[in-house]
Amino acid sequence: MRAILLGANGQLAREFINNSVNFNLQLIPFDKGMLDVTNFFELKEVIKIYMPDIVLNCAAYNHVDKAESDWEAAYKVNALGPRNLAVLSNEHNFILVHFSSDYVFDGLSSKPYLIYDKPNPISTYGKSKLSGEKEITSLCSKYYIIRTSWVFGDGTNSFPRKLIEWSRGKRVVKIVYDQVSSPTSARYLAIKTIDIIKNLPYGIYHVTNSGYCSRYEWAKFIFDFLKIEVELEPVKSDEFVTPAKRPSFSVLDNFPLIGDEDWKESTTNYLLSTSQL
Repeated sequence: MRAILLGANGQLAREFINNSVNFNLQLIPFDKGMLDVTNFFELKEVIKIYMPDIVLNCAAYNHVDKAESDWEAAYKVNALGPRNLAVLSNEHNFILVHFSSDYVFDGLSSKPYLIYDKPNPISTYGKSKLSGEKEITSLCSKYYIIRTSWVFGDGTNSFPRKLIEWSRGKRVVKIVYDQVSSPTSARYLAIKTIDIIKNLPYGIYHVTNSGYCSRYEWAKFIFDFLKIEVELEPVKSDEFVTPAKRPSFSVLDNFPLIGDEDWKESTTNYLLSTSQL
């Protein structure tokens, strides 16, 4: 399969690049400096040249707090970009694979969110991601929308890496205990995405590692595994004043899929294999 990959510098995109041979993908990667997902005419010309079977849209505006003031940029990338791809998918008959977020939900549920639950985002970032989903579902006939949560992998935005940087030279690190979701390995997410494309009908899917935890519990697991002797202090989210609200419980239920690798296993594999820590 010939696939155009957008947002090639991100954690998930790197997994597609590193495993393209195993995935049987003839991959054509573009980072945002090479191809702007918000520029319809640039996208159209590239798609006409390469005529892909699939477009993997890993391009995203992920600055959750900055999106509250820089909302135009968030909506351009997270909503107008997917609209461009949806229109071009119909025009050039490729499969659109788009990645969305647990932040499309408000976090008020007492149980994991199903694909059938009604989204209700509480931040501009979440609203822009939901808008992107709506553009695709209303305009595109061949799509997979894959919602996920707390993705970690190679790159500077990986929570385990950030956590270790925060701990250097400190005696105490404060981590929130009232935000709960499922840490999800970028490697696992990439593998499951290819499996979905090859075997399942078009639609919306939830893909996360199984199980869930708080940010504090995840941090404690990482520190214990790496034997980092820094005190972790659990604190409430309101101790950190941030422009954007976060959902307190944004666990995704992977139904009808089966989660076959839990977050502890994926985190352990990441900590053992990465050279960045």
